Amino acid sequence: MKIRSVFALVTDQSEVLLLQRSQTTSRPGQWGLPGGSIEANETLEEAVIRETKEEAGLVVEVSEQLAMAGHSVYLLCLLAKGVDRTPSISVKECMDARWCAPDRLLELGEVMDLARLIPLLSYAGLPAPKLPDGLVSAEMKWLS
Repeated sequence: MKIRSVFALVTDQSEVLLLQRSQTTSRPGQWGLPGGSIEANETLEEAVIRETKEEAGLVVEVSEQLAMAGHSVYLLCLLAKGVDRTPSISVKECMDARWCAPDRLLELGEVMDLARLIPLLSYAGLPAPKLPDGLVSAEMKWLS
């Protein structure tokens, strides 16, 4: 299966970074992880670093590859040393950005790919909310 996109689970050990998608994108208004398509000749790590910089204005370092689901790979990322944690969002792609305690992410509103995100948080050792009633955890291939 060809990997087409990457997503960054950016954490500072107590909170995770979530972005609210702009009205001009698919899934407008939904909250989700920074990420997107892999460009030609890019590694997964290069792609997730570029996407996080483009969407949130933050420089991250990849800690590890966490999981694969469908055509996407999820990577655990930490802020680069000395980087301010205040996001500078891309207005084209995002309306808002917030650091959020992982177990409180459902308070933000509609969360993109929640069936993937909740198990991903748990696997990364972060406190995750319970899956809402009726929602089934997505099939994930754990990589580390």
